[in-house]
Amino acid sequence: MPVALLGTNFDKRGRLPPVRVVNRYAEQVQSNQVTGVALFPRPGLALEATVGAGAVRGVYRRSGLFSGDRFAVSGTVLYRNATSVGTGITGTDRIGWAGSDVGSDHLFFVADGVLYLYDGATTAAVTVPSSGVATDVTEINGYIIVQIEGSGLRYFIEPGDTTINALRAFTAESSPDSSVATIASGSELYLFDEQTTEVWLPTGLADAPFQRVEGRTFQRGATARDTVLEFDNTIFFVGEDSEQGRVIYRIGDVPERVSTPSIEEKLASISDDMSAVAFIINGHPFYIVNSVNGSFALDVSTGLLSEWQSYGRDNWRAHVAVAAPGFPVLLGDDTTGDLYTLDIDRGNDNDEPIIRVVGGGVPLINRQSFDSLSLVCTTGTTTDLTADPVIRVRFSRDGGETWNDEIQRSIGRTGQYGKRVVWTRLGQFKPPGMLFELIDSDDVQMTISYALVNEPY
Repeated sequence: MPVALLGTNFDKRGRLPPVRVVNRYAEQVQSNQVTGVALFPRPGLALEATVGAGAVRGVYRRSGLFSGDRFAVSGTVLYRNATSVGTGITGTDRIGWAGSDVGSDHLFFVADGVLYLYDGATTAAVTVPSSGVATDVTEINGYIIVQIEGSGLRYFIEPGDTTINALRAFTAESSPDSSVATIASGSELYLFDEQTTEVWLPTGLADAPFQRVEGRTFQRGATARDTVLEFDNTIFFVGEDSEQGRVIYRIGDVPERVSTPSIEEKLASISDDMSAVAFIINGHPFYIVNSVNGSFALDVSTGLLSEWQSYGRDNWRAHVAVAAPGFPVLLGDDTTGDLYTLDIDRGNDNDEPIIRVVGGGVPLINRQSFDSLSLVCTTGTTTDLTADPVIRVRFSRDGGETWNDEIQRSIGRTGQYGKRVVWTRLGQFKPPGMLFELIDSDDVQMTISYALVNEPY
């Protein structure tokens, strides 16, 4: 009996159009001797706290800094845990952060072109020479590096100091174009401009504390500051390529392309206002690019992509995040002041349903009748004794142009572990083939293994 192809990417299946995977991710499973892969539901969002009325523009936490307290900007207010510690934070853009514990604890952050400092007592703007517009900030070896809008200029604040000296600065040297992002990883400092990226190192010299590394200038720049993240012991970012368009890169000795053409096709369709979050789920490192048009989760370990969506939206509402050692991943809402953690056992987002979709199909070169579609998945796992969770399917006979009405089947009440999930009397399909989507939204952790067509029943 044929095995129906289930989409774990956006790649085309023969002449079939690309199929979707929404709010699920793939994992190799040795016990699945048919396909070797299972599709797991993404974690749900569990409410950690509500810190304000406006969108969460950024979250920050660093082990040992301010006792590991949680910081967030919601609307125009800075919160330390649940307490407001700064007001009048201008703009609506996302926040750039940097902390230093040299001498005493200090938290610097950038919002709407302004550099701010929280010193444990007050929050105030820091004067930037020549009325410069601060667009990013990072920390390395106790130095605070402040990126200035324009052609590659960065100021550095001495360890323990809190003011900017106009003479303490350096500029991207190879091809200084418009600055995009500045980020530290280990002992290296990365200067991302629109067309190039330079690597600098601390020198230990008082007069020239940073120096560009010869041979570590890349002809790859970053598209958007908030896609540049330190993650999984390296740096990920979205950049532009003259042939592939928008590409997800990982920096090793050189920027390495980690996205596929199908992923890049999706990135080309979204707005320039992109951000990214990154974290590890059950051993899977995810780098998730977010925009108003959609959220696309790249599983770095498999190279596979899925869409992540919140209820009633095209994208995922968790648009900022921080993953500090010793603490759970903390995420911020793009509309409200809600902060979340990830819960792999939760089948909803803060009590909102999660709509999960897996596309699949059977390529055809001739007309063929199908008697059945059988789904192999976990059944009977709901903990709600009154619930009878279901999964729905819809079919397309014209390559995804039109779809029939959804047909639902039970995936088992509590304890119905062997329940069969089968749709019968499907009728004829013509080339390019049978196309279908499996849809579930009940608050139950259901894993999909594979699907069979024309299995005897």
